[in-house]
Amino acid sequence: MKSFIRANDGTEEALLALIAALSDRYDGERIPVLSEHLSFTLEDGLIVSRNEPGSVQHRGGFSDFIDLYAPALGMDIDTAVTTFAYGGREYRIQTWNGGYIGTLYTGGEVGIYSRPLSEAQVHPYEEKDAEEWAARIDDLSSDEVQNMCIMYDTVGEEDQIRIDLQVFNADGTKVLRREADATYWNLAMKPTFRRAPSKDELYTVATLYVDDPGLREAMADALREDGHQVAVNGERVDVTWSR
Repeated sequence: MKSFIRANDGTEEALLALIAALSDRYDGERIPVLSEHLSFTLEDGLIVSRNEPGSVQHRGGFSDFIDLYAPALGMDIDTAVTTFAYGGREYRIQTWNGGYIGTLYTGGEVGIYSRPLSEAQVHPYEEKDAEEWAARIDDLSSDEVQNMCIMYDTVGEEDQIRIDLQVFNADGTKVLRREADATYWNLAMKPTFRRAPSKDELYTVATLYVDDPGLREAMADALREDGHQVAVNGERVDVTWSR
C-alpha cells in the first residue's frame, strides 16, 4: 500500500500533532469503539493494544487464517510461531513486526494463546508461510485449509504475563519499546510515514515475565528449539527472535 503522505505538504506534521493530542487525551485508557471492539488505544504517541476482555480481539482468539489477510489490511509483516504443550494445553507464542497501516506505521507484537491439548492431538498444528499459502490459495489441500483455520483461545487470566516488547532496526537502533502489564498480547506501532523500514530490516526482542516455573521452562525450551535466542533469569524469559 503506497503512502498518501507527500513530502513537505504539512500532512505529516498535522497527523503527528493529532496523534500526540489523542495520546495525551487517552494515555492508555479506553477509547470508545476502538478499544471496546478492537482492543486498541493510544499511549506515549504509539498505537498500542489494550487488554479488553469484551472486545472482538480478545474473544476471537487467533488462527493463521487471520494472518492471510494482513496485506489486505495494509500490513507488510514478518511473523514467527512457536507451539508447545504444558498442563493439558497447547500454547502458541507468536511475534510479528513490520509495516502497519500501509507505510505509515512501524511496529511489532507478541501474543500468547492456547487450546486444549486433546484437540491439538487430534488436529496437530503445522506452522506455515502465509505468503506462500496466499499465492496458492485456490490449490490448498483440505488438510492445509483445516490447519489454517485451527483456532487458539486468548490465554485466561491465570496464564497472562507481563510482556516488555522492543523492536529494533537491523543495525541495533531501537524503533520502539512498550511494557504491558499481565496480558495475552502486546502490540505497539510508531508513526514513521515515508521513513518506515521494511520488515526484513527489523527484529523483535521481548522479556516475558512468567510466574509458573513449569510453563516458563516449557516456553523457553520450545523457543530455543525453534532457533531463537533465549535467556532465563528468575521469572524472566528474555527472547530475541531470529530474523
